[in-house]
Amino acid sequence: MMKRNCTLALFISILLVTCTDPNDPQTSHKYEPRFIDSDPRVMFVGWKDDNQDVFTVKYDGSLLTRLTTDENMDIGFEFSPNGNTVLFLSRRIRESGNTYRNNLGVYVMNIDGSGQTVITDQFTSSLSPSFFPLGDEILFVGSTFGPENKIYSIDISGENLKEITPTFNSYFEPKISSDGMKITFSISNDYYTSSIYVMDVDGSLMKPLASELINPYSPKFSPDGSKIIFFSEEDLFLIDTSGQNLMRLTNNNFPDKDACFSPDGSKIVFSSQRYDIHQNYELYVMQSDGSGESRLTIDSPDDDQPVYTQDGAHIIYHSGQTIRIMDSDGSNSINLLAESGISSAYSPVPRPFE
Repeated sequence: MMKRNCTLALFISILLVTCTDPNDPQTSHKYEPRFIDSDPRVMFVGWKDDNQDVFTVKYDGSLLTRLTTDENMDIGFEFSPNGNTVLFLSRRIRESGNTYRNNLGVYVMNIDGSGQTVITDQFTSSLSPSFFPLGDEILFVGSTFGPENKIYSIDISGENLKEITPTFNSYFEPKISSDGMKITFSISNDYYTSSIYVMDVDGSLMKPLASELINPYSPKFSPDGSKIIFFSEEDLFLIDTSGQNLMRLTNNNFPDKDACFSPDGSKIVFSSQRYDIHQNYELYVMQSDGSGESRLTIDSPDDDQPVYTQDGAHIIYHSGQTIRIMDSDGSNSINLLAESGISSAYSPVPRPFE
């Protein structure tokens, strides 16, 4: 069966390691452990009352909370490393000089929805925001005209904007390694081709990865930052950050997507159409070397966008029009939004907790 193109939706949290001297410029982005309230929640994007907003809900489906209520589209993207701040995208109209914009901008808010503030107002459009490991700075893609853009960093206060890539291009999905020292990303060369790269956090030493493959896309670091998973022709691959030891993890005639490492890096969960007579997407898990593949879900809706909870005990995922949680072995799946009044939900992101 021929593969078909699929829209990628990889929204997963940055996994963290400890740091040394925070004043050392070589380690200044590394994460320092903090005590976090044990309040496990899931952030997601939901449709309710004909509006798309950001919500949170507890792992048992209780305490559903609507964080945004603006009439324009809001998209929850990521929790800060300490779990108390949320990055989100919004199309809400905002004044900028003598003009008004309703393009997507990066906003920040508290976990209870208070303090909603735009931090990338100088751009006509901002995408793919993510926190640096210390949580005081974000990485994002910003454009001021046309389809081309650059990768930037900025403090969550909206100050200290830094240009990481000096030239305009079509950058997508930049991700930061857990030690804060490397960035991997995709470049769309045109509407039909793509390539992936890795570079130092300051934009230096940029190099292509897996250039021998056709249209690699959606790179993501392993939890320890030593490897990168990505897709090419809708199969999953693994490569060292150095560009060596390319390994093909899946090889079949059906599309795979939405790969996510377990917190310890030993397993990878992903979505695939394989083995399903109805060609639904179902969830699968395998060892990080591609061995031991097993199927986790068997149901009629498409199951995708899987992400592990921080302790690795559960997998949260999008299923049909709702968000579900199950044990990491596929058992005990429950619908988190069964009586929520939310007509459609997607892009689950678990809150970090201890």
